[in-house]
Amino acid sequence: MNNTPSEPAATHPAPAESATPPAASAAVPGPSRRTTAIGGVVIVAIVGAIATAIITPGRLDQLIGMFVSPAAPTSIDAPLRYKTITSPDGAIALEVPATWVMSGASWNSPIDGVLDTGTAVFSGPEITSRITHGKDAVYIGASASAANRLQFESASGAELSSWLRAQADEPDWSLDNCVLSSDAVPPIRDWIVEARVWKGCGSLDGVRLWEAYAVDPSGRFVAVIQIELAPGTSDDVARHIVGSLVVVEKKLPRDAPVHADLP
Repeated sequence: MNNTPSEPAATHPAPAESATPPAASAAVPGPSRRTTAIGGVVIVAIVGAIATAIITPGRLDQLIGMFVSPAAPTSIDAPLRYKTITSPDGAIALEVPATWVMSGASWNSPIDGVLDTGTAVFSGPEITSRITHGKDAVYIGASASAANRLQFESASGAELSSWLRAQADEPDWSLDNCVLSSDAVPPIRDWIVEARVWKGCGSLDGVRLWEAYAVDPSGRFVAVIQIELAPGTSDDVARHIVGSLVVVEKKLPRDAPVHADLP
């Protein structure tokens, strides 16, 4: 998520002297005069000016302005602007903040020791790696080959949910000092989704990592979503990204999968 200087003091004309000298009588002490810090000073200034000048509305405003500063203007943050980015093959499209840039990425999520073909996009304010704790970034990959190899089109919704849950439970981000949170990820289109939210990654307060595994209801593709939010970045950014996400299944590559060299 200004102090405005007050107007310079106006010059008051000297009070007019009385034409008749006061009687030579003993001085009568007047009442004790105690004035408040601002209100009393304003009243004294106005009463003194009445002796020599006519108080117009403009003059009154000027006198009051000598002692009371106008309220500082409030600033309103401009709404965050977004832009649409797409994978080179047009299979994945999403909206990210307008200041983010996009980098080429590849589907690199081996499943059961097999690296299927797929496509992916990676975006953030700074492109250094797939995910860097403490920096905003999003990685989204999708594969139709993986869904086809695993025969997801003939699987039931319960079977798909069970498979996704196992995938989401596998990554152990606690190795990066992340702490698993109970925060929920909003629904992503009409997909079947299992998601986790991790916090404090890299021992950095305010960092959040959204990670989700999804299958479309027909079982035609698998998607992996990772969104890292830096301290100070609103969760609304991640919500906007997943809310704008589109995968065009017919544009996904369908080459033969390869066995991945896993450690």
